[in-house]
Amino acid sequence: MAIHRQLSELIFREQHHLPLDGDVITIGRLCVELLPQDAKDLARSCGLSVTEEELELEERIIRGANGKRISDKAFFHLLNVEHLSSLDVSEYEGANHIHDLNILIPNELEEKFDFIVDGGTSDNVFDPAMTLRNLSKMLKPGGRVVATNMASNHQTPYVIFNAIWFLDYFVVNKFNDCKVYICIFRDLHHWNVFTYDLEYLASSPSRLLNIETPYRTLALMLAEKSHESSWDEIPTQWQYRSDGERSIYSGKIRKFLSSKRPPLLRSNCERFVDDVPDGYLYVEME
Repeated sequence: MAIHRQLSELIFREQHHLPLDGDVITIGRLCVELLPQDAKDLARSCGLSVTEEELELEERIIRGANGKRISDKAFFHLLNVEHLSSLDVSEYEGANHIHDLNILIPNELEEKFDFIVDGGTSDNVFDPAMTLRNLSKMLKPGGRVVATNMASNHQTPYVIFNAIWFLDYFVVNKFNDCKVYICIFRDLHHWNVFTYDLEYLASSPSRLLNIETPYRTLALMLAEKSHESSWDEIPTQWQYRSDGERSIYSGKIRKFLSSKRPPLLRSNCERFVDDVPDGYLYVEME
């Protein structure tokens, strides 16, 4: 599990839109796949003011390459986070909270955190639906959760996600906002980003097909909880919804259409994924 370049960009852009505040927790101790100068440059490119204060370093071996990477504490120091903790299934990496996310969280973790970061846990557990419910239940009203997980059969995912799975959950559970992104990699340094056309999802009875590609693909998302949010509503996939469910879904997703949140993740190269079904929007470079 890690905070990679794309998740870093999403978090930094969200910080510029709405600063992180309060209690932040990572799911597992996350290695950060950024060199110190890269982290500073990326933060500045996302509109953040970064001081030249020395960053805490720790040795990491990432993708077989030795190098100094900033620690999780140093990463969140760039975001002015003062209260950082972690949750893990064991004490192996010194997590503050020990819990198996396949099992419902204890009461003491309910509505405890303002910002949750899942750096790839959900695609490595047997019960990802319970994991998502737990993350939602851990959020305070007004809190936000961000996550990155595999959406293709590359590397070693236990579960492969479709980004609409996340979106539908947050729609039916009445979250304030949800941004989901499909990030498709031509190679390690070049990617295209797509998101769902919410107007299409709200108004069209047509089917929504998946983007088919041989490239490595990530599903990334941010969701913001409201005071009316639930955590235990179960969505129905689009083709199996009743007319009543379609009407309710359409009304709830239109709430997201009024969001002032800008794109949190963008393509970084010319478009190379062209054969895309209806219902998707390409997120261009700036």
